[in-house]
Amino acid sequence: MTWIKRNPAAVLLVVTLGVLCVLFFNGNLQWNRGPAQRASHVEGTEAGEAAEKKVSHGKVVLDQDDLSTSGVLVAAVGNGSVHETLEAPGEIDVAQNHLAQVTAPIPGRVRSIRRLTGDAVDRGGLLCTIESAELGGARADLQSALAETAVTKRNLDRIRQLFEKGLRSESEVWASEAEYNKARLHVDAASAHLRALGINPDEQASERSGDLINQYELRSPLAGTILQQQLTIGQNVEQKDVLFTVADLSSVWVNASVNERDVAKLRNGMSASVQVQTQAVSPVVLDGLVAYLGQQADQQTRTVPVRVVISNPRLKDSNRGFLLRPGMFTTVRFMTATKPGVITVPPEAVQEIDGQTVVFLQSSGTRSEERSSEKQEATAEDEQPVGKIEPKGEPSVVFEPRVVTLGISDGKAVEIVKGLQRGDKVVIRNAFLLKSELEKEKIGDVD
Repeated sequence: MTWIKRNPAAVLLVVTLGVLCVLFFNGNLQWNRGPAQRASHVEGTEAGEAAEKKVSHGKVVLDQDDLSTSGVLVAAVGNGSVHETLEAPGEIDVAQNHLAQVTAPIPGRVRSIRRLTGDAVDRGGLLCTIESAELGGARADLQSALAETAVTKRNLDRIRQLFEKGLRSESEVWASEAEYNKARLHVDAASAHLRALGINPDEQASERSGDLINQYELRSPLAGTILQQQLTIGQNVEQKDVLFTVADLSSVWVNASVNERDVAKLRNGMSASVQVQTQAVSPVVLDGLVAYLGQQADQQTRTVPVRVVISNPRLKDSNRGFLLRPGMFTTVRFMTATKPGVITVPPEAVQEIDGQTVVFLQSSGTRSEERSSEKQEATAEDEQPVGKIEPKGEPSVVFEPRVVTLGISDGKAVEIVKGLQRGDKVVIRNAFLLKSELEKEKIGDVD
């Protein structure tokens, strides 16, 4: 107490320092920053937020790296044309003129199988080998007839030589010729029998080993894909049994059902498009031609069958076959008229957000420009303004959703009736990625 009374200044200094320390650690006391420091702090904070957050005020902000990796493609809209269409449901089917059901020409037993379901096969490609007792008899009959013909031919030649020397009579020559002609008829009959069995008689059995004379090879009548294979080794097969179903899927049919009141709008040879939903993000649209209009309406559905012929593209990996597969459901659009001079966008550009139809526009300003404006407003409140803060690095790109009103669509283009002007820059590819960013932001706000 004596020291305190003698040193009041020192006591006051200690108390003051203690109070300042308490205020500083509680956050009530901070160092005052200058305008330049505060602007730098704001810039760093916004940059950090932009790196984590891609949505600002209902707009999607992408930096140059995100934009290049996202695959987002922007194009200016202009005058285009769209087809007025008539839509109908359809189903992919095998073209019946490119389909073969392979049966056994001769009853027998399956000895080997060379192709299975899903395999590709060439025209004349080997499918299986079948053993048949009937075939063995038919081939033996042909061989016997050929041998008989050879013998009677040599006998005829010898008798003719002897007749010329006066050693044989004319009646003997005639008898020999009759035997030779009889043998030739036997060969023709045996060959016809083999052809009726579906076997080529010119394929000499003598080229085979003796135990294979009763076997034949079943081959594909066309090049294509084996859709069905219904046999096993050792199975007895009859002529009525369908052993293989082979189809050329390079061209397929689309069987559509059109309301009977709309059939008058269609004609053979008119253009049509087929839309199929695959694993791709956007539906695939292919062009075709109307090849058949049904002449009778279904009494229950009151629809008329219409056939569209379409080329079936192969997948990038040829081992995976074709894009269109029999049995797939489709949407068929018949091009009944054309509407030119309208604003159109690809179907992929159109998205739905909160029940509204929108497209994404690239804003004329960039995110860097917006930040600079905000920073200038912040520095205006300081005693000594620091002026415009220049953005660092490449500017970000801002996309905003624009509500639009749609017109008609033909599957390849969508008419925009209201909401866009010619020259507007619209996202035409991967617009769904921008939509997902907005939806993720909404989920974050709810959380």
